[in-house]
Amino acid sequence: MKRLHEATVCTVSYRNAPYIDLNWEFTAHLNTEPQRLQWIVAENTPDGGDTLYHDSRFQVIPGVPPQPLVTYHHTMALNKALQQSGTRFVVILDPDFYVVYPEWVDAVIEHMLSQDISFLGSTWNPRYSSKYRYFPTVHFFVADTDKIPVAELDFRPVIPNAPVDKFAVEPSLSRDILARTRMLQYLLHTPLRSRVRFHTDTGGRLYYGLAGNSKYRFECLTPVYPADNDFRTTATLRAKLAEAILPDLLCFSPKRKEAFRRKGFEEDGLLSAVSTHWDQFYWNDKPFGFHVRRNAGKERRDAGSELSALRQQLHALSV
Repeated sequence: MKRLHEATVCTVSYRNAPYIDLNWEFTAHLNTEPQRLQWIVAENTPDGGDTLYHDSRFQVIPGVPPQPLVTYHHTMALNKALQQSGTRFVVILDPDFYVVYPEWVDAVIEHMLSQDISFLGSTWNPRYSSKYRYFPTVHFFVADTDKIPVAELDFRPVIPNAPVDKFAVEPSLSRDILARTRMLQYLLHTPLRSRVRFHTDTGGRLYYGLAGNSKYRFECLTPVYPADNDFRTTATLRAKLAEAILPDLLCFSPKRKEAFRRKGFEEDGLLSAVSTHWDQFYWNDKPFGFHVRRNAGKERRDAGSELSALRQQLHALSV
């Protein structure tokens, strides 16, 4: 008989009640005995806002006071929710990340157990070239706390100018990188300053702390990265030459071809007419989930219309 696993979903709400409600309903539809999933919501919504305090489906805890940086407000509350979890497996989930893979809870956990994986998750889409690559983000992140202690799961950003051994994290970065890039800059007359990045966004501490740590095995979902999103598609000849010569760390497009795929859910007949902001992910060469990314360019988006479209898409997938 197939083993049914328990897990805790940890998420943070800041006026996210409609999105978390949809996520709970869709997750319950896709998984056997959904009550095995405990949901902990750290409520960061100000008093009088759209809160989940009276929703019995969730264990709602107070979030944290507003912080100078939005990312700290979110990730400190996320860390607080994580401390409340009581199951071996924890799922860090953005309110607007929707998994479409049937029976995904058991499938992911069984895979992690059989492959000795400590954590597994979605990545930043390669089009966000300033973000770290080939490492799970906090948008969807599953951890086996028997293999990686909760104390090591700190999702806060890195403090700017903090000392970090980037050589231990970035396998493509060698000790003579400065000499080689200076020579390339001279030959191409191309400034490289804009290509050197220090990852201070959400999850930065986790990345710098664990990406180069051989103690823990991890796995990433595969993002959909259409050719028309690729920097190399419209780059000048000089920029293309730089992309071909420079190490991955200094490239705007990823060099690992297996780390992304070109075709997405539309080609598989799952989603249609979705916003270009919705990031899609595959696992085992099958559609796994999509991230609405509500804050990306939100000043140019109609939140009401997009929420209505999201409901329609999830309803169509539920039939």
